[in-house]
Amino acid sequence: MLGRAVWRVNEFRLVHIQPQHWPARAQGMQQGSVVVATQVAFEPNDGYGVDNLRGQLANCEKLQHTMNETAMPTHQITPALPVDRASWITLRGKTRENAVSQARLASLGITAQSWGDDVKAGLLLGFCAHDAEQTLLGYCFGDSKTGEVVVLALLPQAEGSGIGRELLSRVVAALRTKGHRRLFLGCSSNPAHRSHGFYRHLGWRSTGEVDALGDEVLELV
Repeated sequence: MLGRAVWRVNEFRLVHIQPQHWPARAQGMQQGSVVVATQVAFEPNDGYGVDNLRGQLANCEKLQHTMNETAMPTHQITPALPVDRASWITLRGKTRENAVSQARLASLGITAQSWGDDVKAGLLLGFCAHDAEQTLLGYCFGDSKTGEVVVLALLPQAEGSGIGRELLSRVVAALRTKGHRRLFLGCSSNPAHRSHGFYRHLGWRSTGEVDALGDEVLELV
């Protein structure tokens, strides 16, 4: 007897898919509707043979691919603009790990004015991520003179979404265009922190050095 095969779908919007083309029995799915944890199930009493079941599963995979392609984007990456400098300071104090308050930043000589001025002068190259409501989700900045990635910060709800990796890759590419073959950054040496494994997974390696803030120096060559 055939077992039950279940295809689970995360949240998405169905676009340009007619009901008669849906494989098997699509439960709770309507044209243009948003569905969460919906399933297409094949049960023993459906009367499918093994070959038919395999064919229907293949159709499910094609349907999922189509839905992924037509899903609305969850964020937008754009170059950092000085006009947004105040929000950079605010977000820096809201990260889940290594949050830095406005007062602490000021003690290091970093203010909204100085940050914006450095971006305007081209000393800092940066990219920001915003959601559909234009809420700032995160950003990454690099020093155009030294090749240092000076900050990568995300709101907690943006973690694990791929936004951090995308922001970092944009800054890495921008610093490469400035002629930097070796890039570096300061990172926590604590393996329990997300950043410790994040950068290493992307190819950054320890130099064995520690910077003035007590962070381990990683490099990308």
